[in-house]
Amino acid sequence: MFVDLLREQFFMYDNLSEKLVSIIELSKKKNKILSLGCGTGNLEFRLAKHGFTVVGIDSDSDSINFAIKEAQKLDLNISFLRHDYFSSLTQFDFEVILLMYPTLSLENFKKLLDNIYLSLPQNGIFIFNQYFFSKNQVTEMTSFDELQNSVFCFSTYNKHSKVVSGNEIYFEKNMQNGLFSISIDRTFVPVEYENEFQLREQLKRLISDKWKITEINSLDLICPTSSPPFCNQLLVTIEKL
Repeated sequence: MFVDLLREQFFMYDNLSEKLVSIIELSKKKNKILSLGCGTGNLEFRLAKHGFTVVGIDSDSDSINFAIKEAQKLDLNISFLRHDYFSSLTQFDFEVILLMYPTLSLENFKKLLDNIYLSLPQNGIFIFNQYFFSKNQVTEMTSFDELQNSVFCFSTYNKHSKVVSGNEIYFEKNMQNGLFSISIDRTFVPVEYENEFQLREQLKRLISDKWKITEINSLDLICPTSSPPFCNQLLVTIEKL
């Protein structure tokens, strides 16, 4: 859950939500959004404030419980459910599905794409992002961030040939006794592509004749956990045919 504090530190959600709002409004779809892998709901809260009806699903019960409590505090009409997005999504009635910052291999992404295809109506849209390695030759990164007065994060990342691995160690100080509790988030993000051209060509093959690409945008978000270090990313919108 601390990862969302790190993302908030870098204002990632503000920039991303504004871009998503513009894409969805231009598509002229209904205002109902299904967000996959919603975590603690920071992006979903922003979309709800823009007037969208949002349902967020995630397989992590702690994140969902946190999101539910935050939505109640903010008095937002938004639903959070514990659900695996590889399971059937046909019970959800939406024309827009989002998946932000997936850590999926190419094989698993293909499976998810098939599942989403079955869940959307004709002309429904799926918005997601994909990573490719940047020209930056740095292969290691270390940072220390103060997320709140009582929460600190020490991060280390390494670039490999087809993956970015990372460790985020979170220190949370108990303000009553001064003791720190520690939690560790280990990340392995598959990065299948060496450049933007390779990624765009693979996307064309992935969507075959079931989808059409309606928009591809480059995203420049500096938060390490929104785009793994050493990577650039594309925000892709595809429409079901």
